[in-house]
Amino acid sequence: MSADACRYYLPACSLANVGISINARALEHALRKMLSHPLMEVRRIGEEIKAAALSSVPTLVKYANENPYLVDSRDTFINLCGEKLPSRYEKSDWFQCVYCDSEGEDRVLAALLYRFGEMIFERALETIVNCEESLKHEIIGQLLGKLGNHDIPLRELEFAWLAFDLTIDQGAYFELKRHRMMTQTPQRLTANLGFAVPTLIEKAGIAGRFREDMEAVKNLYAEISGFDLHAASYIVPNAFNRRVLLQTNLRSALHFIKLRTAPNAHFAIRRAALRMAGAIRERFPLFAAYFRPGTDENWKELSKTHFSQVS
Repeated sequence: MSADACRYYLPACSLANVGISINARALEHALRKMLSHPLMEVRRIGEEIKAAALSSVPTLVKYANENPYLVDSRDTFINLCGEKLPSRYEKSDWFQCVYCDSEGEDRVLAALLYRFGEMIFERALETIVNCEESLKHEIIGQLLGKLGNHDIPLRELEFAWLAFDLTIDQGAYFELKRHRMMTQTPQRLTANLGFAVPTLIEKAGIAGRFREDMEAVKNLYAEISGFDLHAASYIVPNAFNRRVLLQTNLRSALHFIKLRTAPNAHFAIRRAALRMAGAIRERFPLFAAYFRPGTDENWKELSKTHFSQVS
């Protein structure tokens, strides 16, 4: 548990090791992004990876170069947000459901009829809309009620969508971003959205020093970002909050909630997963019984237990 709290001190510039397995097509796409990145370090790593790949697949990554579209789009939109459409910090709930597919439940069930029957989708949806509630529960029970611990539900669960706007600490974001079956749009890592203070920092008697250090980071970030927005992120510790807009479907969300509400999940990501589970149960009542978290805690209790400050 102490390591779970210590990570809040680590800045973004902390070194780490990573290994990847990738095919040539995906590598070419990744290299184009890396070679178009605003940070010199990322571009240099991209060049080193490209050089290594050329010895194995010379014709497939030969034309992976800087992408002018990516560079121009990034610069244009940063300027647009700063000048013509100025953005500002707004205090709000750290978790918001910004979109929910109101017909998602019926669409999932209709997709099952479409797959295993012979009717067109429009007729399948009409059939589900007009059928008895008990039949819907029977279909959902067959879809989700017999899943084993390592089973993946049928793909038709992907026909219901939600989108969330989250403000979570950078450590939690590192865990969230691993779930690539979501569409994620993160904002830049900054020191502008406050920082979290784990309860264990308080119990260790160093909360005062911790807050002083985080305030010093805020001042240094403001100074560095004045001449380089992207390089300034290097100094920001995992304690600082970051916004991310994510869109997911019920199939991906089911996996995320099962994994990230388990007792061994880090309390920061568990807090977000618990809130997501509650939002899904509220908005998709037919599926509510199958989106229960892996613990009996709720996100408010978890926040009081593990954080003395979250923003």
